[in-house]
Amino acid sequence: MKALSLLSSTPGARLDFLLDADRALHGAVPLARRVAVVSVDGGTGCSTIAAAVATTMAGRHRGPVVLVDAGRNGPGAGVRAGLSDDARRLADEELAAARAGVEGDEPRPPTTLAEAMTGLPRTASGLACLDLTRETFPGCLDLRDWADRLAPISRFPDFVVTDFGVRDRDELSTIAASNHATCLVAGASRERLTRAIAQATWLEDEGHAPLVCINDTRGGVSRRQLRLLSRALPRPAVLMPHDPTRLGADPARSTALSQRSRNAVLELTASLMTACQQTPDAGGGIVP
Repeated sequence: MKALSLLSSTPGARLDFLLDADRALHGAVPLARRVAVVSVDGGTGCSTIAAAVATTMAGRHRGPVVLVDAGRNGPGAGVRAGLSDDARRLADEELAAARAGVEGDEPRPPTTLAEAMTGLPRTASGLACLDLTRETFPGCLDLRDWADRLAPISRFPDFVVTDFGVRDRDELSTIAASNHATCLVAGASRERLTRAIAQATWLEDEGHAPLVCINDTRGGVSRRQLRLLSRALPRPAVLMPHDPTRLGADPARSTALSQRSRNAVLELTASLMTACQQTPDAGGGIVP
């Protein structure tokens, strides 16, 4: 019913696609999958996109989903997903209680999903969050440290979505090789989109085809213009329309977003999940 209410105003072939997308979101996942959300420029809304993708997964997929903050500019995706200070405090208390009876300084690796999720704060939608930008995990913004910190729990959730923030070319290659699907978030200006096209084409040549999300954060750019600009991409881009509600200081509830915004998030999320299913393994990078 939730999917039908979301899609009821969408006609024709578009409705068929979005219904297929919703089925993809509810599908079973044979192995744990990692999704990277990254940008080559600041101010593209990378954290907002990562939060939207992970929240959509958690709300519609049966299995557990974890959102990881690994950007260089402090907490991003968790905040945009609506993670509260109270949720963080309760998770810290839960983790402290779980470790109280454990001997030794080093906690043993989790052996069950419940153990892996212990100490991870959750949003109202049930999305578990791991913040590597907090002082609790100093130095975890490096890609090697990201993999090491994620390794004990990465096999338990169905999906791990990481907000990597802004990264350079070499890091992009490693990130794409270390994840089953990569979303490259681009700004809608010609200059920013041109840089994203160049990076996406380069990654495609390296054997890591990213999905580009063109996020119109300022408005004033027509969808026709964006589609013309994105024709140079190796695969079709997902266009995230300008939506002032999404840009506020507080995280926007899905119901407050425009229908076009919700449909675009659904399309992007389903496309990334489908890409994950089509990628047999993430080899050649730094694998958690």
